[in-house]
Amino acid sequence: MITRRCFNSRLLAASTGAAFALPLTSCSGPKPAYKLQVENGLTHMTSRAFGQDVSITTGPIAPERRTRIFDSIIERLSELEAIFDPHVATSELAQLNANGRLETPSAFLVALNQFSREMKILTNDTVNVAARPLHVLYSKSSEPDANDLAAALKLSTGYATGTQNRLRVTRPGTQIDFKAYLSGFVVDILSAQILGADISHALITTGEAHYAIGTQPDEKPWTIDLAAATLPLENAALVTSMPHKGTLIDPRVGALPALHERVSVIASQAVMADALCSAFSMMPIREISTRRAAILDGGLTQKLEIYVTDLSGQLVALRG
Repeated sequence: MITRRCFNSRLLAASTGAAFALPLTSCSGPKPAYKLQVENGLTHMTSRAFGQDVSITTGPIAPERRTRIFDSIIERLSELEAIFDPHVATSELAQLNANGRLETPSAFLVALNQFSREMKILTNDTVNVAARPLHVLYSKSSEPDANDLAAALKLSTGYATGTQNRLRVTRPGTQIDFKAYLSGFVVDILSAQILGADISHALITTGEAHYAIGTQPDEKPWTIDLAAATLPLENAALVTSMPHKGTLIDPRVGALPALHERVSVIASQAVMADALCSAFSMMPIREISTRRAAILDGGLTQKLEIYVTDLSGQLVALRG
């Protein structure tokens, strides 16, 4: 059983609890550009990382601090891409996949890998960072050969294990990809950095993952617009997935027909909301409700609200 102590101690060591305290490493590659706009008392920063839009909106920041704060945010994004981007041959993740092992992995990689192991158990294997061979297979054909599918499913049972000094994959050919919740992890890292800069009003977004620090400066909650509702957000994360778009792949069996049009999860951490959003996309409402109760009873998150829009457009809210 995953206890609150086990789960949080391993994730938070290099995530929301200590990200700002970790020194920025020197990245030789090009750094993402960013734009700043100050309007109606709010500061807006926009950039891109991991092929997604990144934005941060804060309350007023003194001009002499603004550049320093957002330059450090861009440095952190560059560092995270150098660790987690599987398409960059020199990234830590690409080296782990290519060689089957990695010496002296970063604290971020060790933390997210441990989180992935725990989420795999918590979600009954519906969240599996080794499912990349399945995604590659289905990108080539919607009805792959049975033998090819069996081989991809076998590779998907592998995982990365190790310590802060070394990681290795347990099955030759295993390909690790944290895409299922990397956006949420990045949002948590950036949120920790913003908090470390003594900013008490902010909304951080990467792709479909959001985290709200406090309220807006006028003390109204931050809001996120969904197709069927507008949700207030304060000191919590919200992540949305749309499983009816593209191919929904269950790492245990392969492609599945979509059960829902949209799934949105509010949780205490963006990485948790992101992972559960992926998992709940493959579960019927009854199973989602059961697992939500178990997660809350286990103390793994202080907040867990789930909003599911079914294929007919009806919204089901699990909260309270």
